[in-house]
Amino acid sequence: MFRLQENVPEIYVNQSRDFQLFCRIYDTINNAIRYNAKSVDNLLNPLKISDNMLQLLATRVGFFPKSEYNAETLRQVISAFPYIVKYKGSKQGIEMAINVILKAENNYSNSFIYIDNNNSQITIYTEKKVKNENLLRDVLTYILPIGYDLVIGTYTKPKDKTTSQLYISDSLEQAYRDASSISKIMSAQAIIDLANSQESKVVKQGIGSYTTTQVLNSDTLKGENNE
Repeated sequence: MFRLQENVPEIYVNQSRDFQLFCRIYDTINNAIRYNAKSVDNLLNPLKISDNMLQLLATRVGFFPKSEYNAETLRQVISAFPYIVKYKGSKQGIEMAINVILKAENNYSNSFIYIDNNNSQITIYTEKKVKNENLLRDVLTYILPIGYDLVIGTYTKPKDKTTSQLYISDSLEQAYRDASSISKIMSAQAIIDLANSQESKVVKQGIGSYTTTQVLNSDTLKGENNE
């Protein structure tokens, strides 16, 4: 930064209040001119251009704002607008426009787009209200299909249920089975004796077995009955 008082004799600055004022005015004008001259390279950069040139840069990319908007948000829109208009008339273009506005607002909520072709209406829902809604509508005028109406609203996200109730019965029915044989081969006499003896162990052993095979005859069955 160039300061005039550092480039003149000290006696002028120290002894004259009028000369001090003159130096301050000169520094203000001179440094403003120097800044504008050095910032020429940033005239096409929407993130570095001065605020008073944003409106002109917006018209260069084809976006003509209908009113004045927040400078930081407008910078984001101008930087993305040439890419958004490539998807004019599509859902992807609408999503890109919404994402740019939400990003500029540091709004990371989800958004949903519902397209009703029967009624020619497009509805946009966001979890948090869009602060720059007018700017969003201004941008979407370049993206929406011709003849479609636009509705912007918010939605409430349902709360997640962290617990669930289980109904448990305190009664349990169990059946115990003797697992001694998987099948029984019985003779005719064994079948007759089994029919006459309802308390036979053969009945108990024949329920739900799974490991071995037992071959019975009439003598074996008589031996079990004698036990």
